Order: sequence, then structure tokens, then C-alpha cells
Amino acid sequence: MQRVSNQRSLPQSPARLSRPFTVVITGVLTLISIGYLAVTYTDIPPPSPAVAQIATVIAPAEVAMAVETRLPHYTEGLTGRLQEPVSLVFVGTRTQLEESFRAAGWTEAQPFGFNAVLGGVTAALGQRGDPAGPVTPSFLAEEPNALAFNLPVGATFAQRHHIRIWSTSFQTTSGRPIWLATASFDRGFELAHNTWLPTHEIAPDIDTERAYVVSSLHTAGDVTQSDTVQLVPAEFGYNFDGDPFFTDGQTVLITLSPAP
Repeated sequence: MQRVSNQRSLPQSPARLSRPFTVVITGVLTLISIGYLAVTYTDIPPPSPAVAQIATVIAPAEVAMAVETRLPHYTEGLTGRLQEPVSLVFVGTRTQLEESFRAAGWTEAQPFGFNAVLGGVTAALGQRGDPAGPVTPSFLAEEPNALAFNLPVGATFAQRHHIRIWSTSFQTTSGRPIWLATASFDRGFELAHNTWLPTHEIAPDIDTERAYVVSSLHTAGDVTQSDTVQLVPAEFGYNFDGDPFFTDGQTVLITLSPAP
């Protein structure tokens, strides 16, 4: 994938669909979409269990250096094509992650599968919300995301904040794992540029969504420390659906509050 930096204009993204047209198109393509997604992602293995990994133990002060020099920087689509860079890093246990996002009002997404996709399509057709709606898997070093969280906007499934989170084999000397993440905002439905099937369209300014996640967790009182590092250069790129994004290339490292 060719990446271009320091330009003022974004490539043209697929047009968002009006509500009536979304309902009609989604209804017509529902079975095709479900079938395609179910077949495409059937053979994806689950994330490797953390217990099966040999932990690399580092001091808390070395987290930033490890992220910059020893951990992957870019997520990948199903075909291995690079897409969004890592924009958030969490230091904390899985339980602390789940409780922190829950306290901030987020809902953990259902594991991706036929029933989850069917529920999302049904919610879209019925103009209803689906806080636990599925998030299409993405990959980091060929591993699918271990967790995903949603925060709906409005009463329907059309707009939502969402974040994908990957486990790593790194942990601090206090036994707190290090997690990598990307976040984006679904601003409506579209026909995907590469498959022409109904899907969410992300807002291109993924830095704004990164800031929203940080603010959300700070407001919930579950952050003890946050630091920013320049992980990759500022750039434009595309996600797996062909939606453009731009970023300053920074990553925020968040240390979660210990569980009470």
C-alpha cells in the first residue's frame, strides 16, 4: 500500500448512504453480506491465549521503549495489507481493561460470527441500537484482536465509537500486561469500496477518536498515568474497507488504575 504524507486533501471515500437507501440496499444484500462475512472469517483462529505466551518482563519505565522498538506498529487487513497504526497502548490486566471501559459507558462487542453479524444487520434494518454489535476482526502481527468495545451514538447502530485491542507477550515487573489498540468512529453506513457490501464507514480523523478514548477513560477515573510518543510519521492511509484515514502518528500510553 502506498502511503503519502503531508498532503492537504484526502482521497475520495465512498459516499454515505441516505437512510431510506440504506434500508433498501441493506435488505437486498443482507443474505449476501452475512454469507460473505461468515465464509471469509470462518477460518480465522482465535487470539493466542495469553497463558500460552512466554512473557517478556520489563520495568514500567521501559514500556515506551518497548512499544517503539520491540512491538508491531501497524495493523493489517485479512490479506496482510497495512492499515491504521497503533494509536493506544494500555498497561493493565484484562479485567482492568474490561472494568475501565464498562465504567466509561462502553460495551464489549460480541465475538465476530454469523449470529453477531445477523444481529447487527437486523439492528441496522430496524433502525435500532446494538451496543454489543460485532466489530470486524483486524490483525496485528497476524493475530486477530482479542477484545473490542463499542460506545453507540444515538439510538441506532449507524454511529458508534469503537476500539480494537490486541494482547502482547510483554508485561511489567508488577505482572501487568501490555495491550495495543486502534480506535475509530463509525459515522454511518456505506457500500464498502472493495466488496460493495453494506458496512460502517469510519471518520478519517482517527486522532480525534484516540483523544475521545483517552478522555472517556480519564473521566471515568480509571487512568493513573498517560504519556504520548511519536510512533510513526504523520500519514494518510486506508483501512480494509477502503476508507481513508489520516493521523499524526502519535500513540498514547495509558496506565490503568489498579482494581480496588
